[in-house]
Amino acid sequence: MKYRKATQYLFSVLLFITTVYFANCGKISYDVTIPQQSVQESLDKKFPIKKKFAEITEVTLSNPVLTLRENSDRLSIGLDAKLTQPQIGTELTSGRIVFSNGLAFNNSTGEFLMNNVIVDTVAIDMKNLNEKIKSGIKDFISTQLQENLDGATFYRLDPGNKSTPIAKRLISKVYIHDNNIVVTLTLNK
Repeated sequence: MKYRKATQYLFSVLLFITTVYFANCGKISYDVTIPQQSVQESLDKKFPIKKKFAEITEVTLSNPVLTLRENSDRLSIGLDAKLTQPQIGTELTSGRIVFSNGLAFNNSTGEFLMNNVIVDTVAIDMKNLNEKIKSGIKDFISTQLQENLDGATFYRLDPGNKSTPIAKRLISKVYIHDNNIVVTLTLNK
């Protein structure tokens, strides 16, 4: 009986020492990955975007392709862009747009969000358009991407999972590595 009490006491002391060590000195981290394919599927649901520009031209943004750049904190997304005049059924021009956005996490909802959307490249053949219209179209596309994607969710923690409330409190870093989004959970940030 004395042996059992001594063992329980020793175990309690070791547990206390270990807890104090990790609570005060140690930092425990665990990485969780969000696969590129999950983010791509989320993007696919957000497109195409069709909007009228200057009442006579329709801009269509479609076919998003996600690129995750190593050790970055931004998503890079390429889109097909098409400018048409729907009233007369004419395609004016088409090309490619590349934009990037930051990664953010909303602790209260458990959502990973796109933020700080920036158009990096507009590769649309607009040589047959005057400079004012070209500039207007580029600004219009940039505004549409910001309005439709800034703050948009690309991944959500499962609210039905019992570990989600704990995970939401432990997220310390979100970054890109090996074509995945890596979420670091840290105890004692």
